[in-house]
Amino acid sequence: MKELIDKAMLGDKNAFSLIFLQLQGDLYRIAFSKTGNKEDALDAIQETMIITYKNLNNLKSKSSIKYWIIKVLINECYKIHNKKNKTNIISMQNYEFYENVEFNNVSYINEIESNIEFRELLECLNDKEKVIMILYYENSYTTKEISNMMEIKENTIKSIIKRSKEKIKNNLKGDSYEKLYG
Repeated sequence: MKELIDKAMLGDKNAFSLIFLQLQGDLYRIAFSKTGNKEDALDAIQETMIITYKNLNNLKSKSSIKYWIIKVLINECYKIHNKKNKTNIISMQNYEFYENVEFNNVSYINEIESNIEFRELLECLNDKEKVIMILYYENSYTTKEISNMMEIKENTIKSIIKRSKEKIKNNLKGDSYEKLYG
C-alpha cells in the first residue's frame, strides 16, 4: 500500500484508483449506512475520491490514509444529507478520472443491501451513533481506530457504543411489546 501511496502522491491516477479499489467495500458500507441509498452512497464516494486526490499532498502520515479517506467520506455523506434535506435535489457531476474505478461491485452492494435487519436495528440511533456502530460492527474497526477517524476520545466512542446498544435493546423491547399487546 505504501508504494501505491507514493505513486499516487506523485500524481499516478492508477495508483490512486487502486487505493480506492482496496477500500471500496468499507467505503460503500459506510456511505450506504450514512446516506441510506445506493446513488447517494456512490456520489459520496466519488466526491471523496476527488477531494482526497486533490489534497493527497496534504496527507501528513501515509499510514493514516485509510482513516483520512473515511473521515472525508463521512463529511461528504453529511454534506449530501444536509443538501438533500435543504433542496431534495442532488446535482450529478461528471469527473473524468474516476471512470477507472468501478464501485458497482455487485457482491459488495448485495452484501450490504441484503443486511436489512442490521440497518433496521440502527434506525433508532442518531447519525453519529449509526456511523460508529457500522464502523465497529460491520467494518470491525477498533474503538481506537474509530476515535482517530472521528476525532472523538476513545472512551467517548466506547460510551456511545454502549448507549447505542442500550437504545437498540430498549427499542426492541418496545417493538416486541407493541406487537404482543397492540
